[in-house]
Amino acid sequence: GNELTLDMLVMAQKVYGETAPQKLLFSFFQGRGDRYLSKLRGKSVIERAEELAKLRTAEGCFAKVEYNAGIGLQIVEYHTPFGEVARRYPIIHEMETEMLARVLNYPVERTVVEAGGLSRVVFRVKALGS
Repeated sequence: GNELTLDMLVMAQKVYGETAPQKLLFSFFQGRGDRYLSKLRGKSVIERAEELAKLRTAEGCFAKVEYNAGIGLQIVEYHTPFGEVARRYPIIHEMETEMLARVLNYPVERTVVEAGGLSRVVFRVKALGS
């Protein structure tokens, strides 16, 4: 879980230097993106976003796709499995966003929406006139 991951990243930094955790995280997101790309079969960006949301839900992100003319296309996630790792290494958010953009082949913008003590992450896909 998160504790093991944090311990491994700290150890990598001690053994391999200051940038080791970021390099490992970068490699993780490159591999995750490659895995997503190998599983997506949809032709349109909406089909690909729906397939991606299913894959991410299976990983614990509780993702869903929303689309309407006013907001455009977005993937909304109600949980992140990165927890404490993301608090310690906030660069994860940028890496994750870049990975999603690569997988969807469109720019992606990440925002966090908080309400009533709960938060959700919104990945807005800059496609379809948005």
